[in-house]
Amino acid sequence: IKATFFEIGRNIEGNEEALIDAYQRGHEIAIHTYNHKDLTTLSIEEVEKDTESRWDALKNLKFWNK
Repeated sequence: IKATFFEIGRNIEGNEEALIDAYQRGHEIAIHTYNHKDLTTLSIEEVEKDTESRWDALKNLKFWNK
């Protein structure tokens, strides 16, 4: 059974190998938020910063190139 793993950005560091392994086994990796804050309570600037931070947390994994 394949699954989608929604990651919180701040939890990616230190768990890179597990994420890459899950991806290589055919699971999907998705991004939740960076800090798991309620985005409806944040300013547009804070939401943009969260979005940028979570992508930064994933970009070094490079599992989409494998």
